[in-house]
This record gives sequence, C-alpha cells and structure tokens, in this order.
Amino acid sequence: MNENFKRSHKIRNIVCIGLSVLAAAGLIYLWLQNQREEQEREAVLEEIAEEILTSEEELRDVQKELADVQASISYTSDTAKLMIGFIVSESRDYEYIASLEEVYGFSPVVVLDCSEDIDTLEERVDFLEDYNWEIMLGARSFSEEANETALALRETFSEAERTDTGVFFLRENDYSISNIETLIQDGFIGYTKYNDSPVDGSTDEGIVYFDYTNIQTSEYSPSSRLADVYEGLTSMLVLFDMEALQTGAITETYIGQVMELTQYYAGLDACTYASVADVVAELSQINEIEAQRLKDREEEITELEDQIRELKEKINELYDRERTK
Repeated sequence: MNENFKRSHKIRNIVCIGLSVLAAAGLIYLWLQNQREEQEREAVLEEIAEEILTSEEELRDVQKELADVQASISYTSDTAKLMIGFIVSESRDYEYIASLEEVYGFSPVVVLDCSEDIDTLEERVDFLEDYNWEIMLGARSFSEEANETALALRETFSEAERTDTGVFFLRENDYSISNIETLIQDGFIGYTKYNDSPVDGSTDEGIVYFDYTNIQTSEYSPSSRLADVYEGLTSMLVLFDMEALQTGAITETYIGQVMELTQYYAGLDACTYASVADVVAELSQINEIEAQRLKDREEEITELEDQIRELKEKINELYDRERTK
C-alpha cells in the first residue's frame, strides 16, 4: 500500500511539474507574442511617423513653389504717388487752393460732397471753369440721396462736355460690398479705400481703389502714413476738408506744414505728385498685367493646388492611422 501511495504521489508530482512547465511555457509564449506585437506596432508607428515627416516636407516645398509662382504674378509700381485733394465748402476755397498749387507745384483734385444739394454743387462746378483741376465726386456720408446727386452731376458734366475722375471718394465708415456694387453699377471706375497700412489695387470686377488720409484737425499728423506710402510704393490721396479750415479745426499754417511734408516726399526718387487719372491708368495697367500673368500660369497653379490638397489629405490619413495604433 505504501508503494502504491508513493507511486501515486510521484505521478501527481510529475503531472504538477509538467503542468507548471506547460503554464510557464504558455506565459513565456504570450510574453514573447506581446513583445513581437509591440515591436511590430513600434515599427509601424515609426514608419508612419517617417512618412508624415516626408509628406509634410513635401507639402512645404509645394506650398513654397506655389507662393513663388503667385509672387511672380504680382506686379507693383516702382514709384509712390501722392494726390492732393480738397473737399470744397465754398467757391472762395478755390483761390486758396490755387495759391497752394502755385507754391507747391501739384495738380489739385476738387472733391464735391454729394451729400449737399445739387444746386450748390453745380454753382461750385461753374466756378471751376477757370481752373484746370480734376473733379472727384464723393460724400461725407454715403446714402441713396448722395448717390442720386452724384449721378445727376455726372449728367450735367456730360452735357457741358466735362468729366469727373470716375473715382468716388468713399469714407472708411461707408465701405461695404453693397456700396461698391452700387458704384460699379453706376459706372464708377474707382473708389477710395482707407486701410491702416496704405494699399492700392483692383477688385475682381476690375474697379480700382487707392488709399486716402483725411486732414480734418491740426492734431492729426499724416507723417507715418506718408512714410508707409513711400516705403510701400503705393498711392494715396491727401485730402484737406476745407470746412475744417473755416471752423478753425485746421489752420492755414498747419496745411502749409502738411504740404511741406508732401513736397519733401514728392521730391524723393521713388515718389511723385500725381493726378487721379495717372493713378487710375497705372492701376488698370497693373491689373491687366497681373491678369495676363495669371492666365499664363493658371494651369501650373491648379496643379500645385491639387498637389497641396492631396498631400494634406494624405497627412490627415496618416495621423488617423497613427492615433488608432
């Protein structure tokens, strides 16, 4: 009996040891399997990360190529241009403007405020017959009535074989897409557009725009904006509100100081006094040049944009794969 017990006990020990070995072998196998899977996962993640880096580098290269192409389309003037304008309030303003013209050697632009009644404006136009100055229509406050007055004045000009610049003086607060569309419908070819950093150019519809600075108080200095125009080789209308002169908000002394400043810049190599007509002609020419350059490289731009879109989609897919691993 003892022999049988011993034999049985020994068999149980052997079986336990065998099971333990099998269990240990199973654990080792699972550990090795996990290690192998983790290594495979890390290898896949490394491959994805490498592909992301390569794709992002390729994307930057294509984006730079597109930026270079777009830069080659852009065409800018090599000369900054200053126009000197006056919102007239009384016919007697003309004598003062003429005296400034004689001293500083610029060609004045008279801005008629179409917020006023048309009879008053027509009287001021009659006085302009003695002066070979450009006429710009505009409004201190743009409205349907001001727009109707502008159209009526243009009809008067046509009958008298006179013309205005075709550019509408639009104040910063009146800038809106709907107002621009109204001006285009009414046959205007340009408008003033105030920006913190002076700019000029053309809209998609082909209407031109340039900046302005409005002198309404002696506390305001246009020096920084004039410097920006000079450095940026853009165009700007320096506009004096003659009503402010009559109320004392600005003085003749201050106007003289501003004119000295404009004369300084106009005397530099890359800056000049200009007429509105000259500025409009140049901006229109620039628009035509850029349109032709865009047409010539349109196919190339489309291909680059397609590449950029495809690369961005690929990169997003790679990041999604990376997150799910």
